[in-house]
Amino acid sequence: MRTWTFTDACGNASTANQLITISDNSVINLPASPDDYTIKCIEDLLGAETLIATDACSYSIMGDLVVNEVGDDCNKVITRTWTFTNLDKSPKTIVQTVTLDNNELPTFIVPEGLSLQCGEYDENTEYGVPRNVEVNCSNTYDISYLDVVTNFGCGGTKTISRRWKVLDNCGNEMEQEQLIEIIDTQAPIPQNIPSDLIFECMSDLTDYENQMAIDECTGDQIIRIPNISENTGSGNSGDPFIQTRTWIFTDACGNSSEAVQTASVIGTSENYYESAPSDITIHCDNELDSAVVLSGNNICGITADVTLSEISSGNDCDKTITRTWNFTLPNQTPHIEIQQVRIVKDVPPSFQAPDPQAIDCDAYNSSTIYGTEPVVNTYCDLTYILDYSDNGNLNVACLDGVKITRTWIATDACGNSATDIQVITLRDNSGPNIKSVGPDLNIECDLDLPPANYREISFTDDCNSSYYNYDHSDIKVSMSPFEECVNNYTLTRTYYVYDACGNSSSMSKQIISEDTKIPDYINFPDDIVTDCLIPNPEAVIMSSDECDGLVNNSFSVSDRYLIKTSCLTSIERFYSISDKCGNSYERMQRIKVEDKTSPEFFGNLSDDSFKCTGDIPSPAGLGIVAYDECDRDVNFTVNETSESYICDDKLTVKRTYTSTDQCNNTTTVDQYFYIDNDIKPSIISIFPDTYVEFGNPVPELTESDIEAAYGCAIQNGFPDPKLGLTFFIDKDSIPGRCDNNYTIERNISVTDACGNYSEVVCKYW
Repeated sequence: MRTWTFTDACGNASTANQLITISDNSVINLPASPDDYTIKCIEDLLGAETLIATDACSYSIMGDLVVNEVGDDCNKVITRTWTFTNLDKSPKTIVQTVTLDNNELPTFIVPEGLSLQCGEYDENTEYGVPRNVEVNCSNTYDISYLDVVTNFGCGGTKTISRRWKVLDNCGNEMEQEQLIEIIDTQAPIPQNIPSDLIFECMSDLTDYENQMAIDECTGDQIIRIPNISENTGSGNSGDPFIQTRTWIFTDACGNSSEAVQTASVIGTSENYYESAPSDITIHCDNELDSAVVLSGNNICGITADVTLSEISSGNDCDKTITRTWNFTLPNQTPHIEIQQVRIVKDVPPSFQAPDPQAIDCDAYNSSTIYGTEPVVNTYCDLTYILDYSDNGNLNVACLDGVKITRTWIATDACGNSATDIQVITLRDNSGPNIKSVGPDLNIECDLDLPPANYREISFTDDCNSSYYNYDHSDIKVSMSPFEECVNNYTLTRTYYVYDACGNSSSMSKQIISEDTKIPDYINFPDDIVTDCLIPNPEAVIMSSDECDGLVNNSFSVSDRYLIKTSCLTSIERFYSISDKCGNSYERMQRIKVEDKTSPEFFGNLSDDSFKCTGDIPSPAGLGIVAYDECDRDVNFTVNETSESYICDDKLTVKRTYTSTDQCNNTTTVDQYFYIDNDIKPSIISIFPDTYVEFGNPVPELTESDIEAAYGCAIQNGFPDPKLGLTFFIDKDSIPGRCDNNYTIERNISVTDACGNYSEVVCKYW
């Protein structure tokens, strides 16, 4: 609105308004588009830029950013789209694509190769482990290996290709080879090689035999015949004959060992007479063997003539037989060998008492034979008498281990007797027979583990005891991969029952504790609806667990965006807690961030009254500003309307302030200005009083000859000061001294549309 103000020399002013409409129909000038780029790790993702476009009028247009992600934290495509909207023009967009491509292979240093002897290799043994393992983006990884065995051509030698593999959680895999060589440098080991041999005659020389060695690498037997070497000796005394026997054992890999035996013939010049058997005493005629045949010779082959004679003396129970051998060699002194054989029937009967017996303490009876009755053998088939007697202390508290000595005696017809001992041991070496120790149990927590209860034991005992002792042992085996989990295990509870003699029996039962109870939240946060900012996750969340009680569990937080725009963000926030045994519980909190708050106006928004419309202050003059909590750059528009222009200076001006933020939240505030103009119109220019010579015409006066303006036009410089004015011109004639002398008064009145008027009088005479 442009206001024109007209002021006369007397300070009277009037105004006129001019409405100038400025329309911004220019196109949007987009900012430079961010470059697309590719990253290896999600940590390398740069934040989205704030993009601002302009139009021809230099207005700033903030780009609305929408982000779309497709994929996972290993491979995904992130699309950022900025949309710029200017009035009702078609929106324009800028798109940036960020590609996450985690395809970096792990790196590591493979263990050095090595050589092992046969038998040292174990496929489950690590001969070094990979070092300096590096994976991209701090990924987790697994290390494994696979052995590929290639046999060589000899024995147990082989090459093992140990293929180490590092696989990260994005599927990137690197494999390297460690070579393990199985070698065989061990010579075969000869087995039981015979000792060296010495003979007196060549005829005594024995032949060689095949011998064996063991290949320690394969366990194979290697059998070889010897290599024979001989000297030129005759085998007589002073000229020995020596035969060397060498066995060479070679395995499949060429490893060799050898063994040597020598066989020597040294010769002799002595005669040889076979000695008579030693004098002997025997105990029965049937033990008398026929006289042996003795021989004599030169050791190397000359045989002697031998004659035998026997003479008997004594009686039937004690007699002696003398045997005489006479040796005759040609040209040699005769040689005699004598043997005396005495037959004395003084050998006691032979028998063996029954084997020692161990019997239950309540089964012993002295008249009972335990074991097989002895069989008595007498020399010379003599008759005999067999009997026994028992000796032992049965008056003890515990019979276990008490020994009864049973002495057996056999006497033959000639008064020779023999005794033997049988030991009968009383035993209570069977523990009580446990029938039951109660049923196996399944419990939920270690807190539920019951104590040992000996009353659950049911048993019997063959040899009743005066008292019994009880004990138990518990062996826990964890069933959880979590070190801190004390509630997942298998407990083997073994009960022991001891009798008075220390015999014991045992029986076990299984108690399985398995913590399957998931923890629960105590102070889980409520769902949140907020205006602008996404709230941070809770710092501490208390939880309870049936086995662990009230605990401040560790928890993890992850957000899933359902909607993500600058005006509406919908998030599912997942809190996940886990107890010490790996039982986990995930619960979702819903968070809605929606800008529904409209802008606010500040400044002088009170209604007011003025004389003229030109007196109304501008919005800037009233300090009018718009503010939005979520959109700090919010602007506003101003629209003014009035009731009518019929009475321009008696009207109501309605000023409407409108502010809309980027989420289309709108605030409208109306302000009213009441205009009550009582300023009279001004007549700026009229004809002055004028003398007219008689006979000349009196000048006519029309509305166009009058320069006038309504009051506010003069005050505020309105462009059309006559807008809404009506003019009235009245002419009166006042007689003078004669007919040709008179005065004409012209009454000029000006009235505005609101009824304010002014008048002046113009005289002609």
